[in-house]
Amino acid sequence: MIETKAKFAQRMGVNKSTVTRWSKAGRLVLSESSKVLVEESIQKINASQGHRSDLTEKHAQARGNYLQDATSATPGATPGAPQGEDSDMQASATEIGEDRAYYKAIALDRGNQQLKLDEALKNGDRLDADYFEVSLQQLGHQIRSGIERLIDNLAPQIASVVDEAQRKEKIQEAMDSLQDQLN
Repeated sequence: MIETKAKFAQRMGVNKSTVTRWSKAGRLVLSESSKVLVEESIQKINASQGHRSDLTEKHAQARGNYLQDATSATPGATPGAPQGEDSDMQASATEIGEDRAYYKAIALDRGNQQLKLDEALKNGDRLDADYFEVSLQQLGHQIRSGIERLIDNLAPQIASVVDEAQRKEKIQEAMDSLQDQLN
């Protein structure tokens, strides 16, 4: 099947500029009339997508880097991968893809959260200032009373302790207990 670049862009769900970039990068198979050979182009696009270890050598050579060819490498090793003690520092194409997907999902989630906040701000959905102030006052009272109780209860306990390390330990235990209560 042969299509124009515009029709091919529609088929692939991308902009025409993407198809033009694919063409310039040699990722399309074109007819003599510069129309796209659909099946062959789709195969070539799929074969040249990122995170493919078989393309690593090709791209590195294009940048002028030297990589070992597959014949001189250790059997089963990725061409160009470090051999010996640094070989554990190489990530596989699968690991790279998984990591990229994970971080992309985090970025999308943060973007969605930002969109929700922007929409709430635009709609005027905000936290009531009076409610916020009362909540802060209550938290302040809890912290203050907790510290006062800590001092009242801890003073008699550490007054009789002679060892400085034991005093610090008792104070730290009391502080940890207070922190747990406030959380």
